[in-house]
Amino acid sequence: MTDTKTPLRIAIGNTSGDMDSIVGALGLAYYLTLKTKQLWTPVVNCAAADLALKAEIYCHLVQDCKIKQDSMLYFDELAKCGEIAEIALIDHNVIAAEQADALGKDCHKKVTYVYDHHVDTKTYPLEQLKDYQVRFIGSACSMLVLMMKENHGLFDPQLFIRWVDRPNYAYLLGAAVILDSHNFAEDMRDSKWSSEDEVARDHLNKFTSLNEEYYDRMELNKHDAKLALTLGFQGNLRRDYKQYRLMKNGQPGTMGIPVMVCDLDDMFNEWGHDQVCKEICEHMTEQTLSMFGIHFNILNTSTNIVERTIFVFTKNDCDFGKSYEDFLTACQASDLLKCSKDVRRGTYK
Repeated sequence: MTDTKTPLRIAIGNTSGDMDSIVGALGLAYYLTLKTKQLWTPVVNCAAADLALKAEIYCHLVQDCKIKQDSMLYFDELAKCGEIAEIALIDHNVIAAEQADALGKDCHKKVTYVYDHHVDTKTYPLEQLKDYQVRFIGSACSMLVLMMKENHGLFDPQLFIRWVDRPNYAYLLGAAVILDSHNFAEDMRDSKWSSEDEVARDHLNKFTSLNEEYYDRMELNKHDAKLALTLGFQGNLRRDYKQYRLMKNGQPGTMGIPVMVCDLDDMFNEWGHDQVCKEICEHMTEQTLSMFGIHFNILNTSTNIVERTIFVFTKNDCDFGKSYEDFLTACQASDLLKCSKDVRRGTYK
């Protein structure tokens, strides 16, 4: 825990708390501490109790990299840490509305560094920013590795020794680069990853082995459907979750979307159709959501291909929610999502 009397400088990833965001926050805080000669603190963007829900991240950080779980600062602990002086964002380029209150009413004015690969919201004035990099790249951590490569002299060489009995710093960062770049699948070149990711990977490979065994370990932990079912619906909801402010047919709305690795039928069989729908309705009410979706990423272990399905749920209780059919049509028309025309429908009450 940090000193509550000293204003914090924090590095934080997005609300999904995925590998790119959490490893990115750890790496960015360390880089900025070395670069600026001021102490930056990484914030793991989830509740402390939820890290274990993120199997691939927990295994990578705690089991493999031997980082003590209670040595990290989590988002739900920030309120105890006093004033925030400065904020660096990685894997997003604007503080999420649902977290702005916790970070302070003037938190947007405190953002000074941004490193991201999502759509650029251009929220912050350039004169406020000390560094701002938002562009297409597979992993936000690849940006971090490229900066590390250019400033290698800042780092202790001991961090990059190929130890026999423990992972090094390159091993820590590599997980995000490999996962978010889909292990450099050639058919995803220039759509999910870029040549910059290759440069980042090759640099890390000088100090560790980001091979198929490394990737498969991350993927199997991430896509363990049996493990996911043991976490319950709420556990899966909190595992990898984002909210989006959207506009459909001129009507604004908020949509909540978790990523899950067990399929819809397995969910209904394990937890019950009506119970799942009831919990979705309760979550939508609690979070004031207009619509709810689930992005299913199911690993086909025979082909080692991740198969994706989108589930959309509406209560039809607001104008945005009533745009359900148009939303489905937009998903099917999206070149990015590449949805099929097959739609499976269901109702609740």
